[in-house]
Amino acid sequence: MLVVGFILWFAAHSARTMPVKRYSMTGLVVSVQPQPGTARVHNDDMPGFMRAMEMDYQITDKHALATLKPGDRIKATLVSDGQNVWKLENVTAAAPK
Repeated sequence: MLVVGFILWFAAHSARTMPVKRYSMTGLVVSVQPQPGTARVHNDDMPGFMRAMEMDYQITDKHALATLKPGDRIKATLVSDGQNVWKLENVTAAAPK
C-alpha cells in the first residue's frame, strides 16, 4: 500500500506544469505563418534566460501577426515556461539595430 501511495504522489508531482514567466525580448522577424498563428523570429540574446537564436513563437494577437513581415525588427514580451509555452505578447516595432 505504501508503494502505491508513493507512486501516486510521484505521478501527481511530476505532472505539475512549470510556472510561466515573462521576459522582455527584441528580435528580427524571419518569416510569418498566419495559419498556425506563428512567426519565426531570430531573438537577440537574453542574458540569464536564452542565447540569441531563431525559433517559432506563437502570436495570439491576430492584428499584430497580420502586420508582421520578414525583416521587421520587433520588441515583445516573451511568455514561456521554458519547455512547452513559447508565445509573444505586446508585439511592436523596434528601432533598427
